[in-house]
Amino acid sequence: MNPERAYSLDAVRFVASIVMMCGHYGVGSFVSPVLNDLFLSGAMTVTFFSMSGFLIASSDSFYSGSALLLAKKRTLRLLLPHWVGLVLVLIPALIGVDRISFAELGKILLYWVPGLQNLAAIGVFTYKWNFPAWFLTPLLLGGLMLPCLKWLQIRSWPTPVAAAVCVALMSLRVVLDFFYAIPGATENQFFANFPRFLEIFAGAVLGAALMGKENRLIEFLRRDIPLLSAVCVAGTLLLTIRLEFGSEAMHNFTRILFLPFALWIVTAGYFNRGWCYRIASHSIIVFFARISILIWLLHVPIRNLIVRLGAMAGLSQGPLLVAASVGVLFVTAAILEPMLAAVYRAFTRSPRSFVLPNLENRAPSAR
Repeated sequence: MNPERAYSLDAVRFVASIVMMCGHYGVGSFVSPVLNDLFLSGAMTVTFFSMSGFLIASSDSFYSGSALLLAKKRTLRLLLPHWVGLVLVLIPALIGVDRISFAELGKILLYWVPGLQNLAAIGVFTYKWNFPAWFLTPLLLGGLMLPCLKWLQIRSWPTPVAAAVCVALMSLRVVLDFFYAIPGATENQFFANFPRFLEIFAGAVLGAALMGKENRLIEFLRRDIPLLSAVCVAGTLLLTIRLEFGSEAMHNFTRILFLPFALWIVTAGYFNRGWCYRIASHSIIVFFARISILIWLLHVPIRNLIVRLGAMAGLSQGPLLVAASVGVLFVTAAILEPMLAAVYRAFTRSPRSFVLPNLENRAPSAR
């Protein structure tokens, strides 16, 4: 067990990836429409983006390394699996009677290859599943913009100032959601990325503000109660809103007001050193945590590939194709992780993990 590694947060990231996978694969629909709505609530997406900013800004290497090296690491960490997903997307896109034309393929690749597909105007692609990696663009660009926090010396800010900035970012996130509710406000997907940027920056400000601090709050966060209560409160709220007001109200709540709960979960998971930490440090959970990024980035293209191949074989979408998609996804992620890690280390000359950026953190261990 590495006392500097945030095992509990690794487990949170794995759970977030699995929830997103289950939602897009329709796993919950085989049990209950309510469960499927919870999987697709978007809560894990908000958690994932805020976690990304938190981990980057709390890393020691974020402050000791150059901006160019940080950009190189961030780009490789995301684009390597993205390019694998791109190949998987092109296979079903180029076969079958409804395949895309080579002319459209050339236009698509201009966005796809650099991971900027979310910047394309809505409707620019006729191919239905044109995103080989889910929300890669804001995840990539948001991380590349974070060095400005290093230049602002955010770690030296007083905690109340950092907290005020974090609250301001969360408030701006709410304002943007009300603006995007206006018809036609998000015809250009470039503007739809801004809420994700704010989630990343809110997590980064919080992570930078808490690093290196030793106070009663940090001592309390090391216990299991903050993490378990965060998960239970957030889950209960989502379920209650879904049952009482419907799925649309639940989605609105997640989009507008879930960011504080996501930051609570991320912060508690990062500092946790209780029983949750001991359970999450088990080798099996650590293995699944290592491939969680690949599950997040590759689950959609693998699902589309299996569905397209199944349709060509005359199979309808159902539990069989879902099970096949899950199996292929986990096997692919397990095989690719060490391969992509080797490529990442070769290009960055870094001994650190490819898919677990929080290995770069020196999280305070339990006393």
